[in-house]
Amino acid sequence: GTFNGSASSSKQGNALADASYNYNNYFNWVLENLVFYDKQIGNDHNIGVTLLQSLQKERTEGSSMSARNLINEASLWYSLQTNTEATVTGFSSNFAQTQLQSYMTRVNYGFKNRYLLTLTGRWDGASQLAPGNKWTFFPSAALAWKIDQESFMQSITAVDQLKLRIGYGSVGQPGIGAYSVAGPLATRPYSFDEAVVYGFSPGLSAPQATWPITTTANIGLDFGFLKGRISGSIEVYRQDTKNQVQTRAIPGTSGFTSILYNVGHVRNSGVEVSLSTVNVQSRDFKWTTDITFSRNKEQVLDIDGTKTDNLGNRWFIGKPIAVWYDYQFDGIYQDTKEDLDKIKALVTKTPSLGTGFNALSPGIIKVRDLNGDSLINQNDLTVLGSPMPSWTSGFNNTFTYRNFDLSVYAYVSWGGMLNSIRSRISMGGRYQQLDVPYWTA
Repeated sequence: GTFNGSASSSKQGNALADASYNYNNYFNWVLENLVFYDKQIGNDHNIGVTLLQSLQKERTEGSSMSARNLINEASLWYSLQTNTEATVTGFSSNFAQTQLQSYMTRVNYGFKNRYLLTLTGRWDGASQLAPGNKWTFFPSAALAWKIDQESFMQSITAVDQLKLRIGYGSVGQPGIGAYSVAGPLATRPYSFDEAVVYGFSPGLSAPQATWPITTTANIGLDFGFLKGRISGSIEVYRQDTKNQVQTRAIPGTSGFTSILYNVGHVRNSGVEVSLSTVNVQSRDFKWTTDITFSRNKEQVLDIDGTKTDNLGNRWFIGKPIAVWYDYQFDGIYQDTKEDLDKIKALVTKTPSLGTGFNALSPGIIKVRDLNGDSLINQNDLTVLGSPMPSWTSGFNNTFTYRNFDLSVYAYVSWGGMLNSIRSRISMGGRYQQLDVPYWTA
């Protein structure tokens, strides 16, 4: 709770005390039951089975109250009701409870320790989703081939490990809070007896709301050479996230403005490479190097089922989620006939561009007129780039001498368009007012 007495610095003896009290309680528990089974059949076959049953429950409950003009300051923020002259300025309470129930079966099979298969099926049910859509099934499968265990590889002593792996699977999260699909009450104005009053009406329910699902497909190669002196992995992946729960606008004639809906499709694809080497190894000294490289391409493939851009959220089909959407810088206006003619054409159609502190003139930033209509407006806005890098890489060297070690790490982020905050800082007082148009004087 908080309390501001009449003698506090905020009141300074000019007003009565005020106080507020907040209470919140969060409770969460998880219960998991696991069963394992492993069986070796002969010398060639190995089977392992894992069964899982999980139950999770979260509960949040709270209340708050605030009041001013408190006469009895001894009780602080407690027993606000004893201050009979107090004015209650706010009160609220909240309660939310969700449950997640899961069942999972995983089967591992190995043949001669060369060919490995993993099959997983998971059933998840979330209480906050719409009736009939609370449960869904998430399958996954993975294959691995230990090439180094094959007979034709035994004569190649330089190869310690060579494993090819392929995987496909899906996961999901409910993506919404408790009671979101039931059409919660909302405050709405309406006309009554020649006056505008407020009442409560239910929001539009979302009976179609279901699980957002992310599917991932990947293929990778793990390798090791020269008795562990060189090791690493290469992996190529593609990840698709569909059915994100979002607020979708609907016609106002329905009496509502929006509804929760499963829409959207975002794809991430790329490659990840890691390499570790032992460069020098002696009795007292060791030098190792670790290198990582990753490249990811993010694309919005669909937003609301119509495959059209969403300018309000700056989401564009075929572009990353986070982009810079702005006018395109095209240099500085020069004191040349070509630039003066451009300024004249723009000012003729939009006279306001020729007045004020930033009136178009030589020395002012030039904005590219993308459609060539001699107007600078929203039609000239374009996607300039994304803050996400094209690729990243890390380079780490570790030097060990007896009980001492030294690590040197470098990180590279290439590509991506950043917005420098330093360019927004005004260095007030460090320059004089310009009385001469220095660009043309």
